Amino acid sequence: MDECSLEDAVKVDYFENLWKEQGRTLTIKQKDEIGIAYLKHIIGADDATINAFLDEDNLKEHNNATYVIGMMMAGVNPCKHDIKSFWQAMDKIGVEYSKEDLEFLLEKDGGSGALTMTFNISLAGRSHVQYLIDITAHAYK
Repeated sequence: MDECSLEDAVKVDYFENLWKEQGRTLTIKQKDEIGIAYLKHIIGADDATINAFLDEDNLKEHNNATYVIGMMMAGVNPCKHDIKSFWQAMDKIGVEYSKEDLEFLLEKDGGSGALTMTFNISLAGRSHVQYLIDITAHAYK
C-alpha cells in the first residue's frame, strides 16, 4: 500500500486480524484453493504450471514447475497482479468480503494484501498447497 493514512492503517490491521481468524476457521480445501488463486492471479502462473507444481508424484515436472514458480515469485511485478480476479476468486471459495472491504482491497492493495492473507491463513493449520508456496518462496527469496 502506497500512502497509508491512520484510517488505512486501522483497516490493514483489521484485515490481518481477520485473516488470522480465517486461518482457524477455513477448511484445508479452502486454503488450498486460496493458494491456487494466489499462484494464478498474483504470481501469474498458468494452469499447466500450477498442476505440475502440485503433482509431486511426477518429480521431474514438479521440480521444473517449482523452478518456474520460484523465479516468478522472485520477480513479481506489482503492476502485473490481477488483484481484482484474486479477490473475486475468494468469493467463489467462500471467503466473502463486504463491498466496502473489496473496494479498499482493490483500491489500496498492491498485492501485499493477497500475500499477507495467504501467509496469515497458513499459520493455523497449513494446507499442502500453502506449504509448497512457503518453501518455494523461501528457496527463491
